[in-house]
Amino acid sequence: MHPFDANAGDTVANANVSANGVPGRSVSVRTALGSRVVAWQPAATVAVNDQRFFCHGYGFGTSYLAFGAVGGYTLFGSSVPQVLADEYRKIGEVPTAAGLQANDVLVWWSKEPYHSALVHTPVYTPTGALDPAQTLVNSKTGTGALRVAVALTDVKTEDYPGVFRIEVYRRA
Repeated sequence: MHPFDANAGDTVANANVSANGVPGRSVSVRTALGSRVVAWQPAATVAVNDQRFFCHGYGFGTSYLAFGAVGGYTLFGSSVPQVLADEYRKIGEVPTAAGLQANDVLVWWSKEPYHSALVHTPVYTPTGALDPAQTLVNSKTGTGALRVAVALTDVKTEDYPGVFRIEVYRRA
């Protein structure tokens, strides 16, 4: 993903889009392969850092943490499949995925990508299966605080109980 850059052809689709009550705008941005996807960018007046990005902005590294206040944004869930196709490869699904690494992206799927988080510390059972109760992730829910090193099962059961699968992706 590239930071928002009007000089590179990125555009503002709607200058007045609120997300979870936080003012911002809808923008068109580019993946590494040049595909256009829609994202949300916080208004310059948003001072609270945790409100400047949401889960997909954190999980895919497009938030102000990576690109700064001018270029940072959060992907809309409908844009995530194109980003995955252009920039990631699927490793597997929780709990059967093997070889997880720190910073692999977890995507909670309902009808479309519902949530994303980053693997912090993968833990395996003696049989080699992923242990979701001991595996730690970094997760951001809406305008809430970034949660670092929380159990994967806590994120799944507390925040997203209706999700039917969690897929694991690694940057290609």
